[in-house]
Amino acid sequence: MELQSNHSNLIETLRNAPGNTVIWDKFLARLAKLTKSDSCFILITNQTQREKTHFLFSFNIPKEQLKQYVNEFNRVDTFNYLLTKQPRQVFCNQPLIATEKCENIEVAGFQHRLGFAIPCNSHHSLNLCINRIQAFSLIEQQHITQLLQSIIKPLEDAIRADLQQKIYSQILNNTQNQIDGYLIIDSTLNILFADSLYTSVIDRFHCININADTISFHNPQIRQHLAFLIANNKVASIHNQCDTCLITLIPVSTLDNLYDWECFKEGFILTFTHDKTNNPIIERLTNIHNLSRCEALCALDFLQTPSIAEIAETSSRSEATIRNHIKHIMQKMEVHNQAALMKKLLTLAVL
Repeated sequence: MELQSNHSNLIETLRNAPGNTVIWDKFLARLAKLTKSDSCFILITNQTQREKTHFLFSFNIPKEQLKQYVNEFNRVDTFNYLLTKQPRQVFCNQPLIATEKCENIEVAGFQHRLGFAIPCNSHHSLNLCINRIQAFSLIEQQHITQLLQSIIKPLEDAIRADLQQKIYSQILNNTQNQIDGYLIIDSTLNILFADSLYTSVIDRFHCININADTISFHNPQIRQHLAFLIANNKVASIHNQCDTCLITLIPVSTLDNLYDWECFKEGFILTFTHDKTNNPIIERLTNIHNLSRCEALCALDFLQTPSIAEIAETSSRSEATIRNHIKHIMQKMEVHNQAALMKKLLTLAVL
C-alpha cells in the first residue's frame, strides 16, 4: 500500500513538472529519497556523438562533477548507451561492473545504477538513472525496478509537455504572441514535423498547399522570398500574402532546450497565424452586421474555436466579457444559438 502511494505521489509530481524547473528538481529529490540513492539525473543522450550527451536535470551532483562528465566521462559511459538499445526497460549496471572497466564512471560518483531510456528520435534518447555508492541488494533492485517502470510513461508525457511549452514560448517571442500552428521543414520545403493542429490551420489559408509532405505556395514570390530567408538562416515574417495569412520563419537552431527536437537543428519552423487586422471577414462583420471591431474580433476567435474559455484565455479577457460579446453578436446577426452563429460565420468566411 505504501509502495503504491509512493508511486502515485511521484507521478503526481511529474504531472505538475512541465514548465517548472523547481518541480523537476523536486521530482528527482523524491525519486532519490524513495530509492535511497545518493544522486540521480536525466540525460539527453546522443547515440551517434557521445561527446554531445548532456544533463537535462540532476539532483545532488556537484557542478564540477557534472562538468567532468560532460567534458570527458560521457564518452565512456557504457551503461548509459546500453540503456538506449532496449528503450523503456529498466536495467541495473551491477552485473557489468565485474566485467567492464568502470573506473572513470566511479570517479564521477556513478558506481551502482539503475535506469531506463525513452527514445526521442533515431539519434537521441532521454535517459534517467539513479546512482549509489553502495550496491543495491536483489530485493532493492526488484522494488526500484517496479517503481521506475511505473514512471516511464508519466515521465515521457511530462517531458513532451515541457517541450511543447518551451517550443511555443520561444515561437511566440517571434510572432507577437500569436500562433495558430506550425511546421518544421528542411531547406527544400519538405515537412519534417507537423504540429497536430496544422491541417486545420492550413485549410483556412488560400496561399498554401500540402502535397506528399511537401509545402508549396501559390504565389512564386513567397517561395522565392522564403528560399532567400532559409539560405540566410534568418528569423523573419512574410505578411499579408493572402489577406489572412501571416507566416514566420524561425531556424530551429535559434531555439534552446530542444530535447528530441535536436535532430531538427538544421531545419526551420514555419508558424502560421491569421492576420486579424487585415482579415476580410472583419470588414464583412462590421459593414454587413454592424458589429463593433471588438465584437468582430471575438466572432473571428469564435470561428476558430467555439470554446469561450479558450477565447478568454487567448484574448486575455474574462469569460463573462466573452459571453457578453457572443450574446451581442448573436443579436446583431439574428441567430438564436451558437450552432447557428457558427454556420453564419462560416458562410461569411467563404464569400
